[in-house]
Amino acid sequence: MAKKKKSSPSRKYLSQSEFPGITLERAIQVAQSIWSNFKANKVQPQEVAQSLDLAPSSIAWRNLCSSSAAYGLTIGGYGADNIALTDIGRRIVAPIEEGEDRDAMIESILKPRIMREFYQKYNKAKFPSDEIAKNWLVSFGLPTTRTQEALNILKENAVFTGITHVNKAGAFVTLGNTVIKSVNKSDEISIPERFESAVFFSSPKENSLIPQA
Repeated sequence: MAKKKKSSPSRKYLSQSEFPGITLERAIQVAQSIWSNFKANKVQPQEVAQSLDLAPSSIAWRNLCSSSAAYGLTIGGYGADNIALTDIGRRIVAPIEEGEDRDAMIESILKPRIMREFYQKYNKAKFPSDEIAKNWLVSFGLPTTRTQEALNILKENAVFTGITHVNKAGAFVTLGNTVIKSVNKSDEISIPERFESAVFFSSPKENSLIPQA
């Protein structure tokens, strides 16, 4: 009896527009580099990568560039002819009015679909316990092996943008009057399953300002 051929490694199609693999604070590096080093409307992706001491073909750069686009900071992927700042990206790295950068940062974490759903669900409410948050993430399609990393990103983004307020009762989410003007969807990225953790999540530090539950 002929042996069955082993199936090839399954491939997962992960869209950074659903949930970026790194925090907003790290993704801002791309926009900051474009503004500080090039002062141009359009720059070749490899030039930006090299300015950040990253190889243009590296997974680290691809993840960083894709996350920047997912947050709405830049237009153009790592394989595009050019990459450019968006209005949101410009307002974050070069604000011309008081508070403009913070408003733009809040707007940016509401760009990715799953992040937007999460923050809007808990707006004006207590940040959920870790267990509830992880279960919620799984219900939106994240693998159980990635929920802790994703939760860390959600927490770190919340603290970085100032949408969390901590008191004796815990941490509460307040988005304010931020309005999403548009939602830019990045291209889906096809990656081998064995590279999923390297491409999709890059282990942000645990944030201690939102209590663990």
